[in-house]
Amino acid sequence: MRYIGYEDEYAKDGQVLVNLANTLVEYYTENIKNLGEYQMIIVPSANPDGVIEGKNNYRATKSGAFGRCTFEGIDMNRDFKEGAFKAIESRQLKSLMDEYKMNIHIDFHGWEDSVIGDPTIVKTFINEVGLSKDKSNRYGSGQGYLIEYTKNTYSAHSAIVEFKNSKSVDATKVENALNKIMKEI
Repeated sequence: MRYIGYEDEYAKDGQVLVNLANTLVEYYTENIKNLGEYQMIIVPSANPDGVIEGKNNYRATKSGAFGRCTFEGIDMNRDFKEGAFKAIESRQLKSLMDEYKMNIHIDFHGWEDSVIGDPTIVKTFINEVGLSKDKSNRYGSGQGYLIEYTKNTYSAHSAIVEFKNSKSVDATKVENALNKIMKEI
């Protein structure tokens, strides 16, 4: 799981997703049995400078788009094409993924009320979290999405979960969805 900085609702709204990540860490630390045979790696923020100081969510430009992008103007949502990995954060994520060879990868974002990617993950998050838009079997072909990279490189069940809005993020519902996914996949 990973989180970005600016998600379009208000400046620094990515902190809502970082808070969710920290809650999930606490939950699975206290309920380790729910992991079954899985080992869970949570990256609370893939773009910490965007979370702390981000001001916009525009795509990378010459002057940079600080928020969605890193301080250097690298769009963290599009930096995962094979051979790209321009941001140090992307390279560190790649190293982590190479080490752990995941079989499930979920990328949390906001605020488009959709789930993109693996049909089992999509269905589970729509049912458990109450999201609306089913984008099963879409992986952002050629756009540099991390879910496309993890699907193609590690054969991982991969998805992007786009919450409705910051107020709709419910850790208990996310925990229920994750527990169900780990039993089904």
